[in-house]
Amino acid sequence: MLPVRYYALSAASALFKYTEIKLNTQFANGSLRILYVPVDGTMMIDPETVRNLEIVGNMGNAKSPHSLFGCGLLRRLTPR
Repeated sequence: MLPVRYYALSAASALFKYTEIKLNTQFANGSLRILYVPVDGTMMIDPETVRNLEIVGNMGNAKSPHSLFGCGLLRRLTPR
C-alpha cells in the first residue's frame, strides 16, 4: 500500500499542473515549497465504508440530501 503522503503530493502536483494549463502560467523550479504535515486526531476511511455509512451520498436515492454530510451532522460534530 502506498503511503498517504504519496497521494497528498500527487494531488498537489495535479492541482499545480491544472493551474498552469488553465491560467497559462508556469511556476519556476524551486519557487514553491510544499511541506506535508499529517493532521493528528484524524482517521482514514476507505471508499466502500464511506458509501456504506452514507457519509457523502444517500445509497437509496442519489438526489436525496439525506446523508451525514448533507444533513450537517459532520459539520456540527467535527472540531475546528
